[in-house]
Amino acid sequence: MSLIAQVSDLVSRAELTWIEREMKDRKNMDSMKNSGIFEKVDFPDGTGNTRQYTSLDVEKYAKIKKYGESAKIATFQQGYKKILTMLRFASDIPFEHEDIHQSKDPVINRKLKSMSDMIPDRVELMLAHHFSFSTATDYTNTEGDTVDVSMGDGFAMGYSAHTLNGSSTTYRTILSGNPQFSRGCLEALENLFRTQSYNELGQNISDKIKPNLILSTKDANTVNTIRILNLSTADPIQNNSGVINPAKGKYRHVANDNIGTDAEGIHTTTKAKYVFLIDVDYGSAYNAIQEAAHMLPPTLPENDSNRADKIIFGVRGSESSVIVDAKNIRMTKGDGSA
Repeated sequence: MSLIAQVSDLVSRAELTWIEREMKDRKNMDSMKNSGIFEKVDFPDGTGNTRQYTSLDVEKYAKIKKYGESAKIATFQQGYKKILTMLRFASDIPFEHEDIHQSKDPVINRKLKSMSDMIPDRVELMLAHHFSFSTATDYTNTEGDTVDVSMGDGFAMGYSAHTLNGSSTTYRTILSGNPQFSRGCLEALENLFRTQSYNELGQNISDKIKPNLILSTKDANTVNTIRILNLSTADPIQNNSGVINPAKGKYRHVANDNIGTDAEGIHTTTKAKYVFLIDVDYGSAYNAIQEAAHMLPPTLPENDSNRADKIIFGVRGSESSVIVDAKNIRMTKGDGSA
């Protein structure tokens, strides 16, 4: 096979593999990208490598206007700030002369599939690790870099006393005792929203924040418990089949296999029961995209200084993420810890 034919064949296969991956991603309702938790925002070229995100709250209630008096000016309060720093992901995949001329198709196909998966999989891991490390303020990634996953107030996502920028009031986002998921646990999470939801001025906004998503690991017992509670017509904790299930269809469920993993993406038993109740419509989580994952043109053997007869494909992409605060998130570790 000529060099031109080799490259043309590999490019055609690679493009088809990328299309297949994109179609797969669109259908995956358990992905972090499709969960609705993160708002996708553009990050234009030539605008630096950082963005500052914050929130702004206006006092909840109008004031009484007395006869002849001017209307009161509403009070505004800016929330805490978080800085997002853009990341660039890259990998090169070599196709040896022997791969093309001596290997069977599965070898080449595996390399092509791995090439199309690398950046999307890394971005999924990045997004999920905001929740995997939700009881910490940072973690060390696979490159050895410290990744900040704290909220704007400096505390971990799951914390007992988050602060507000314009009030001494605090709010809790993690269940005391961290019970394993059950109907009682779900009701406790719902009550945290009811009793611990405030704007930056310390005013109750439980009527504004309405949880609509359960995010969990893919631990089989946890997933099945959520599905039974969320899909059963009758109340699953009652013996009488005529008793309705008040939780039926109440929440969308996303079971993501990256939740509950360590920095390497390896499952850990200490995080297997993590469950989050989230209002995705009130969130302050952002996924900034500057350079969507794509394939670079291949380098050809005649440009290979080592004369190793390789055709090298590269994949590149630039994305990052940040969560400003946890007002819309409540969680349990599910391990019964204090």
